[in-house]
Amino acid sequence: VIESTADLAPGGPGEVVSEAGARWVAEQVQLAAPGDDVVTLAVCGTNDTAAGPYGAYRGETFVAVGLGDALTVKRIDVGGVDELARRWSGNGALNELRLRLMTASGAKSADGA
Repeated sequence: VIESTADLAPGGPGEVVSEAGARWVAEQVQLAAPGDDVVTLAVCGTNDTAAGPYGAYRGETFVAVGLGDALTVKRIDVGGVDELARRWSGNGALNELRLRLMTASGAKSADGA
């Protein structure tokens, strides 16, 4: 868990919990492990006890998935540190990874993606 992109490398965006933040984190991992067979997953979400599915506000999570040169980022409409928020954002991240891998392999998923 990193609190700031500065913990990963210099020159990152100021806000980790953003599309740009997730993209930048995934790009840094791609740079550290280059290759066509590398899968990158960056999950950047709200780290606030007040956020969550039933919290004072929902928070948000951004998931970046990199497969080779392709990198996609998706926003998940939940964030926070409680168990349910982490489960929902984690499951959303794993689902996004599953969809990207299925798309790359040419397979069809049950939800049509």
